[in-house]
Amino acid sequence: MQTLYDSATRRVDLLFDSPDELQKYLTKIRSRGLFIVRLPEPPQIHQTLSVRLRSQTGEISIESEVQQIFRSGATEHGVALRPLAELPDLPATEAPRATDDTREITAAAEEETNRRSETTGVSIAVDIRRLNVSQRMRLATKASRLERQVLLRDNSPQVLMALVANPHIDEQEVRDLVRSPHAASGVLQHVAKDRRWSANYEIRLSLIKNPKTPTPLAQRLLPSLRTPDLQTLAKSPNVREAIKGAALRLYLEKL
Repeated sequence: MQTLYDSATRRVDLLFDSPDELQKYLTKIRSRGLFIVRLPEPPQIHQTLSVRLRSQTGEISIESEVQQIFRSGATEHGVALRPLAELPDLPATEAPRATDDTREITAAAEEETNRRSETTGVSIAVDIRRLNVSQRMRLATKASRLERQVLLRDNSPQVLMALVANPHIDEQEVRDLVRSPHAASGVLQHVAKDRRWSANYEIRLSLIKNPKTPTPLAQRLLPSLRTPDLQTLAKSPNVREAIKGAALRLYLEKL
């Protein structure tokens, strides 16, 4: 995705490589209610920006309000935006029918892509290991999927906090993060306080199970669990006694 910003007209253009990429971005905005863009100069808090999302096959415009601004690099500012109206749908496009020849070509292309992805993933991991903490933090805020998979195993809490702020990170990646032994207590608390992630049942359950999640926070999340999961926690030898006892009490209350 490429970002263009005209501060005079308060317009942001987000250019996507494909309609699928644009559609996935719209889906994330709908699920989170916010999206983040990186601009060379910061607008004002609560200022309205006109955001245009464009791909080869069409475009839509979103009037959005600036909710938060934070520094995301030496020359960039991360800007959290909230749409002021319901997002429109993209115009439907008819997909071409697949023939036997195109299926064979597609299968071969996918195989080659997978092979290159594996090689690229190793190269990316080596490159990231050469960066210092500050450089990895800057990368984490805009990392690609392959880069995020490497950074999810990072030992630095600052890097993981920056990774959670990445607008492209998805729920599966956050679940992997809260299950990770590398996630520090502060990172887990940050995830729990973010309504985008705490609304996800599997993320809440993983937070409760992680021994680094502060006990009071884990106990506050317990009432939202289903009865079978409360029973499992109450019997698990790998769960803290305070959590096991609280889970057992809630389980008995629900019988």
